Amino acid sequence: MNEYVPIIIQARCSSSRMPGKVMSDFAANMKMIQFQYRRLKLRFKTVIIATSSETSDDRFSEFMNNNKMVHYRGPLKNVMRRISECMKYFECTRNQKYFVRVGGDDPLISPDGIDLAISDHIKNTKKDPKTAMTYTSYDGGMPYGCASEVFTVKLFNKCLEVTENQCSEEMKAEYLEHTKPAFMDKLLSSSNSLITSRARVPMNWQSEMYLSVDYPEDFLVTAHIASNMLNRYGMIYKHEDLIKFLSEYNQRLIINRNLHSGFGE
Repeated sequence: MNEYVPIIIQARCSSSRMPGKVMSDFAANMKMIQFQYRRLKLRFKTVIIATSSETSDDRFSEFMNNNKMVHYRGPLKNVMRRISECMKYFECTRNQKYFVRVGGDDPLISPDGIDLAISDHIKNTKKDPKTAMTYTSYDGGMPYGCASEVFTVKLFNKCLEVTENQCSEEMKAEYLEHTKPAFMDKLLSSSNSLITSRARVPMNWQSEMYLSVDYPEDFLVTAHIASNMLNRYGMIYKHEDLIKFLSEYNQRLIINRNLHSGFGE
């Protein structure tokens, strides 16, 4: 069942544009990372935060320990290696062939979207075992900040090994830190028999709002949205509820629009 597929949250405190954002006060007396973690734990059995072993994340790790938030510490810039080590350490895929990666800068991540992506990925792998990743992209898919990726564990580790050993240093730095681009590289994927696919996201789940937190303005927007969603529906709100709110208040939430004109696939 989908709720048993492990969820790995990639998070750190050393962001250059908004340092320490995951530890910022967000909504209902929760830090940003707490809001995301608690929402995901309401739907999925295994949720783990993969952070770095750098001193910049010591306070973050202490906070997670104090609040009983399961986490793993690994390489700062080699995120693919960090995630792979995290899964092995917790043996969280021992009985599961798949896992989900979400960004710690996406506090409004959609559990409904994750569930959809898992279901589509399982269907895709049955059609073709070479399917390494299914994603709910923000271009014709989930809003940016709500999207996630589902990976086949064995093929994720294969892509990690190939990226570390065969890519140029420039490509390696980009791919290992950002995860998804390595699988989207058509040459890399085709030469290693890896297939990627986009989940079939309903039109009424889509929005052009930018909901990932890169800048302080993004944080203000998402915190405002989170507070309103909690007031209306509590922690277990549906993705349709979020989209409805965005459509009602879209013109008011323009503070961060000019910051992300270059984003997309």
